[in-house]
Amino acid sequence: MQSSLTRLPLGWIVGRTQAMDVAIVALNQAVRTVEHWGTLGDALAAEVTAAPDLVLVCQHWSDEYRTDEVEQLLATCPLARVICCYGPWCASDGRTRNVWPLALRVPVEQAAMRIEAERLVALGLRAPLPCTATVEEIFAFDAESWVASSATH
Repeated sequence: MQSSLTRLPLGWIVGRTQAMDVAIVALNQAVRTVEHWGTLGDALAAEVTAAPDLVLVCQHWSDEYRTDEVEQLLATCPLARVICCYGPWCASDGRTRNVWPLALRVPVEQAAMRIEAERLVALGLRAPLPCTATVEEIFAFDAESWVASSATH
């Protein structure tokens, strides 16, 4: 677990958390306070006192979220690091749908590494992956995490 000095102040979890245990644990280790919202609409409609540093959206099926909701989230929380953690039923969404920018999508199996990478970005210790990143840039960003993870284990 990260020390409280290196943990981010606030994280959001949006959506159903079933079968997302790895991602939930990683987010809880990356932030000091977690707020959970049942839906993206709930999170966007809430009157919050502080903007999140890290947002984890749990996606279980294709078209669970609408493009306008995703765009509103990104506009409402422009400084937050946003991750859409998807389950196996959404694996082909990057090819067949464009609701989420590819750079924000990560399979649940890789969520812990991406959450740690985004924590480092938010702390200013790593260059960010832009929402408009190409497939090659996404691979390079994730590969850097894989190398760092294997070096520490």
